[in-house]
Amino acid sequence: MKRLLTIAAAMLLAFTTLAQVPQGFTYQAVVRNDDGTPLAHRTIGVRIDLLRGSATGNTVYAELHAPTTDANGLFTIIIGQGVGLVNCSFGDCFDWADGPYWLKSQVSPDGGESYTIATTQQLMSVPYALYAAHSADGGTIDAQHLSDSLSEVLRQYIDNIAAGTMIHDTLLVHDTVVIRDSVVVYVHDSTVVHDSVFIHDSTVVNILDSTVVHIRDSVIVHLHDSIRVYLHDSLVYDTIHLHPYDSSPADTEGALPGVFSISVANRVAFSRGNLQYKASTGTWRFAEHQYDMVGTANANISSTYDGWIDLFGFGTSGLGSYYPYLASNSNLDYIRSSISGRNYDWGLYNAISNGGDSVGIFRTLSGEEWSYILTGRVNASNLRSLATVCDMPGMILLPDEWGEVDVVPITITTSDFTTNNFNAGEWNLLESVGAVFLPACGYRQGHDLYSIGSIGQYWSSTYSGGSNNGARQLIFSTSSLSSTATNSISEGLSVRLVRDLTTLP
Repeated sequence: MKRLLTIAAAMLLAFTTLAQVPQGFTYQAVVRNDDGTPLAHRTIGVRIDLLRGSATGNTVYAELHAPTTDANGLFTIIIGQGVGLVNCSFGDCFDWADGPYWLKSQVSPDGGESYTIATTQQLMSVPYALYAAHSADGGTIDAQHLSDSLSEVLRQYIDNIAAGTMIHDTLLVHDTVVIRDSVVVYVHDSTVVHDSVFIHDSTVVNILDSTVVHIRDSVIVHLHDSIRVYLHDSLVYDTIHLHPYDSSPADTEGALPGVFSISVANRVAFSRGNLQYKASTGTWRFAEHQYDMVGTANANISSTYDGWIDLFGFGTSGLGSYYPYLASNSNLDYIRSSISGRNYDWGLYNAISNGGDSVGIFRTLSGEEWSYILTGRVNASNLRSLATVCDMPGMILLPDEWGEVDVVPITITTSDFTTNNFNAGEWNLLESVGAVFLPACGYRQGHDLYSIGSIGQYWSSTYSGGSNNGARQLIFSTSSLSSTATNSISEGLSVRLVRDLTTLP
């Protein structure tokens, strides 16, 4: 049997009636095979233990569940409503105030009692919120702990949604707590789905610097100096970002200074150049200049080649048998699943010599993130253009906060590479204020090279499957611009990595 992995998705509050002691909280997780595919539509066994003091502390409560996973491998249980394994009910075996507590979840993929997967994580927000429900007026609550906890719940929740984590409905709460001068209103059937907010029967939720105001069909969300307005469940206004982010990406070796939105909430900085690899030494690096490319020398790709290559098959990070010098024309020899967040991603798995020389600093954009850069950002169509830089055709991407450089004007065009033609000095000035350049490096099939200087094709981390085992790519030429196109995973395309800037404080 394949080894299985489980990824905890969320722990969320679940109250039954106002002023009652909570009967549990929702726990959701995804179970996947070791190739990343979900374990779908399977009844599994789950054991939950609450541990006091540490991740190896004594069990104070334990119960069993037998949920069924959905098509995405997701299962949902209510901790506190399983088959108890101790001689007391949930909430009576322990006192939340005597924490901290850890939650240990064990999964039996076959639905029995042979648990092959175990994860342990500290309970942060949930215990304090449950503890809070024991007091209707909040008078005996540790205000700072509760306030911090609730703030963290909202931050993590919005962050998960913005990052693309699907968490079904969630956030079922029902109570009112006064914390110093703030009023927190927990509302029954409050739900966040993707980037739409549905709040029923509510007025104001104030959690530290976060505020949600509900006025009939409109929802105004204020988070750390950012505002989002929803009308009839749709986002109609958004300012900047939901989380603070590091606005100085140049401080990290290998990152360019420009800041680029890849979703409503998240920002990245691009690497200083395309990814390159030397097989004879096993060395990864970013190209010295953004306009540098290997070109026809990619035909020399092999396990012993002593030069650099910069066109790679999909997911060829070097993990397992997916070597960066793989030149097979068979799709069966390549990773056939999305590489987002996995070690098949070139940036996550490899230390890049001039990019911090440590794993996990950079990563590959998803197909949706490429699309957001091209079409989703404010004024997106005016923040990209074909150009030639130092005699190399390619595409310029401009950062979110772009102020035109008077001495080096850019004419926006998607029809030719020659309207904008910049020498090294001009490009250095544009680069210093955040411009990114993607050279049109063409593509490779086996050891054969095509379209060098006329087409740029850049991998995303998103596998799309289909009859050709394709993965999404960014493709541009004088006749095409797309981030939804798919390409056979056996073809060698360019790789441009990014560094995440949106991090929780």
